[in-house]
Amino acid sequence: IDARRESICAIGEVGLPYYGDASRHPGFVAATRARLARFASEAARFDLALCLHCPHEAASEALRIITRAGVRRAVFHWHKSDQATTRAIIAAGYFISITPEVVYRERDRELARTVPLANLLVETDGPWPHDGPFAGKLTEPAMIALSIEAIAEIKTESIASVADATTSNARRLFNI
Repeated sequence: IDARRESICAIGEVGLPYYGDASRHPGFVAATRARLARFASEAARFDLALCLHCPHEAASEALRIITRAGVRRAVFHWHKSDQATTRAIIAAGYFISITPEVVYRERDRELARTVPLANLLVETDGPWPHDGPFAGKLTEPAMIALSIEAIAEIKTESIASVADATTSNARRLFNI
């Protein structure tokens, strides 16, 4: 990071990937927390965006770690946490990205209702479950248009205003 700072706009994907049995191992949890704290410190030191993967209950813990480190810009990608954590992320001024699951999954549609346009990004992360309209398909950038259409309908906004807002948010996040 020191050597390449001028060509870097973000650090990531980092986070607290608490999945399965490995996440219950104390050594894994401690090492993962320490790694995130180190990357958060570097993001704050170099004023870089931090791209986070912290599903479910890990998001609130990650939020504490990055705010303690002084991270100014971050996105919680593939965000699937509870309403209280979502509100805390928004209050801290960070971004939340929504996947194309917003097209068909109520959990993600509720997230789109909750997150203000000023804190919203869209993404194409996968893999997809075996249900829904994307089952068996590879993710691709074209899916962003489907997400934007769904978010526009949910928020009763125009497609253009959602596209403009999320583009502007990406530019702010990555300082471009």
